[in-house]
Amino acid sequence: IPPPKTMIGFENDQPGQFHDEFAPTTPSTAFFTSSRRKRNQQLKTDVSRAADSMSNSESEHSPTLEPNNNLPSPTLPTISPTTSLQKSPNSNGIKWVIHDPRKRNINKASDLPLSPITSPITSPITSPLTSPRNSDESQSSANLDIAALNNADQMPTAEGFMWKVGRTRKNWKRRWFELKGDILFYHKKNLETNVLVKLKGYVNLNSSIIEEVKTRKGVSRPCLALVTAQERKLYFVGDTQEQNDFWYLILGSKIAEIIYRDKVRSSGSKECQNLMQYFANPRVDKLSLDDEPIQIEATVTLCHTLRLHTTLRVLSIQSAEMSSTSLSVLCEALKENNSITTLHLENNGFGTTEAAMIKQCLDVNKTLNEIYLDKNPIEALGVFQIACCISKRPISLVTLSLNHTKLGEEGTRNICRILNTQKDLTSLFLNGNDFQNNGAREIALMLSNNNSLTSIGLNSNRISEDGLLALVPTL
Repeated sequence: IPPPKTMIGFENDQPGQFHDEFAPTTPSTAFFTSSRRKRNQQLKTDVSRAADSMSNSESEHSPTLEPNNNLPSPTLPTISPTTSLQKSPNSNGIKWVIHDPRKRNINKASDLPLSPITSPITSPITSPLTSPRNSDESQSSANLDIAALNNADQMPTAEGFMWKVGRTRKNWKRRWFELKGDILFYHKKNLETNVLVKLKGYVNLNSSIIEEVKTRKGVSRPCLALVTAQERKLYFVGDTQEQNDFWYLILGSKIAEIIYRDKVRSSGSKECQNLMQYFANPRVDKLSLDDEPIQIEATVTLCHTLRLHTTLRVLSIQSAEMSSTSLSVLCEALKENNSITTLHLENNGFGTTEAAMIKQCLDVNKTLNEIYLDKNPIEALGVFQIACCISKRPISLVTLSLNHTKLGEEGTRNICRILNTQKDLTSLFLNGNDFQNNGAREIALMLSNNNSLTSIGLNSNRISEDGLLALVPTL
């Protein structure tokens, strides 16, 4: 912004003339003028007389004259804060002129502008590091924080219209939501041109929490709620329940992924690649985490999303070296899940203790109807616990696979007597359990009473000819 015009003067200027130029520095030798030119003329006369006096004194007394330091030497006027130093061009070069504001009828020195060298300059550019406001006001890229700027140009992993409650006016506004990286943006969109008109706000999902659809105080209808790290609540809802389920899962999975990445980074462990692929596309009906060790951090993160899922049907965690703690967390999540129907937990080294955890899960879960526990040494006691809860469940099992679980004669007898009246079981696999003819006779008795079984596996057991003769009539 240019400084205001100030009444100053150059040499030979007329009083009252305005200029915009200002002196950049103070010169080493200054020539000056006064509005009253007699003052300059008097100074020249005094200097001339002093020089003549010294010359006469030399000729009258001694051939040499020592300088007298006590004589006052002519000095230039001091530039005070109340004077203005200006540059004056003329035909002989550049001269510097000094004007006292009191000589120009300026009452206060503060009326003069500061020197352009020392005056503060305010930049009109807004800093791009402004903290996010998460409001409904328009936000250009200059108002985005670093995380938002890094994600703004990415392709959205999820997008769509949702109704959102305004921050100031608590009315419902239709906004276009986009999930890019860890940031949820929402825009105003022109429906006719299908063009995003204005960015209305964004939310960093780091340290955020997603809450399911429910009735909330101060909101006119049931909706989702996104609680940010700044404890602000963003209320939004879709046109259908399917849209609500979609955003509930997508945002919940993204928040779980952020938590998982932070935990892995802090612990120095390796990320589970299968789990990261699932986070990239959580809208799946089958999730496989096989053949890769699954840590407790991954299990906790996975279980957070299982509570939100409505489309996942098959969960497979085979040969993953799953610990008892991880299995306990998984069972708690399966108690709340209402979509998974098939569970694969083969070859994880589960014993009797883990079998009791699975039994408690089946007591509560209402959707699981296929369970695969192959190659886990749960033995006779573990199988008995699982079989007991199967007979009492409101949803009966369709498939139970217990291959290579070290059942033996006792375990085979226990499970056959419990499943004797199970009318919905269609497939039972008992391969490689080392039972003999007595176990075969128990199976034959169960088959004679159960007409629902269509598939049974008895390979790799020590069944002799007597056992086969007992089985053949029931097949």
